[in-house]
Amino acid sequence: MPYQSFLSQDEVDALLAGVAGDSNAPSSQPIDPDSVRLYDLSSPDRVVRHRMQTLELINERFARRLRSVLLSFMRRSADITVGPIRVQKYSDFERNLPIPSNLNMVMMKPLRGVSLFTFDPNLIFLIIDSLFGGHGRYNMRVEGRDFTSTEQRIIRRLLNLTLDSCKHAWESIYPIEFEYVRSEMHTKFASIAGNNEIVFVSSFNIEFGAAGGTLNICVPYSTIEPIRDVLTRPLQDASTDSIDQR
Repeated sequence: MPYQSFLSQDEVDALLAGVAGDSNAPSSQPIDPDSVRLYDLSSPDRVVRHRMQTLELINERFARRLRSVLLSFMRRSADITVGPIRVQKYSDFERNLPIPSNLNMVMMKPLRGVSLFTFDPNLIFLIIDSLFGGHGRYNMRVEGRDFTSTEQRIIRRLLNLTLDSCKHAWESIYPIEFEYVRSEMHTKFASIAGNNEIVFVSSFNIEFGAAGGTLNICVPYSTIEPIRDVLTRPLQDASTDSIDQR
């Protein structure tokens, strides 16, 4: 079969002119600055697009278990209110913590990374006062005050009860071993994520009568990202078979 060119000479010349920058194609229209929208790659909306339905259920189970445990520990009934799960930058979470706070760094094995369990000081002193026979109305100024060694031992007992309750709440969804790392009082010594990293914050308001305080559980998104599908699906569909093992 005789050879035939695929392109005519005029077409070849037009292509060469375009490469050299001599094309006569119309220039693009200028961009209206008002139509440009900045896109924040660290925005929580980019990372999480679905409700963590199973995580919400875990929080409800945890609250019920902790309520029962605190009754045995303190001989007082606690009202525990579960707040909505907040998805935010770690810097925003850290900024709102009172100083001093009880900051407990905890590993959630086999997941990677470190989570933060925080008790606000009003709750800590209320519980300590109750355990020593008080009425749970601790009026001492707590700002700038360190915890004594006796108070730290009681806090550790409270944390152990909290971690056991958390383990119980997770076990039928995805078994987690909560391993205590260390405690701090100031956020600069207990940073578990970069300022712009996304974290999940579960808050529990614990009240004994008219007084109380807040327990926060702060988990980096990178820690629970491998099991995100388990935590976003309804419970009846959640199983460990679909966990990302990367």
